[in-house]
Amino acid sequence: MTAESDPQRIYRLCGAVRPYVTACAPQLDAKMSAADAFRAIAASCLAQFLLNEAAIRATGDYEAVHQCRVALRRLSACLHFFAGFIDDAECRALRRDLKEFGAHLRTARDLDVLISD
Repeated sequence: MTAESDPQRIYRLCGAVRPYVTACAPQLDAKMSAADAFRAIAASCLAQFLLNEAAIRATGDYEAVHQCRVALRRLSACLHFFAGFIDDAECRALRRDLKEFGAHLRTARDLDVLISD
C-alpha cells in the first residue's frame, strides 16, 4: 500500500526527484466541518508517511526515515488537536501506538546518523 502515484513512482525510479517527501499543507476550507478537516489533515500525514515508507524500501535513504517520524508526529498532533471529536479511549490507544512506532523509527534514524557520521 502506498500513496505514491504512477508518475511519482516513475520519476523516483528514474532518479528525477529526491527519494523522500516533506510535509505538504492539506487542502482546507473555512466551510469544512471538523470531521472533514480532520480527515484532510490525517490523510496528508498518512500520505507523507506512506510515500516515505516506499522511499525507505526503494533507496534506504535515512532522510526518508526522518520524514516518516515527522509524519507520525504530525498525525499525533492532529489527534491531540481533534481529541474532543474522537472517542477518547481509541484516541489515547492510537497515540500510544504512534509513540511506540515512532520510538522504533527514532532508533533507526539514530543508527543511520551514527553510520553517516
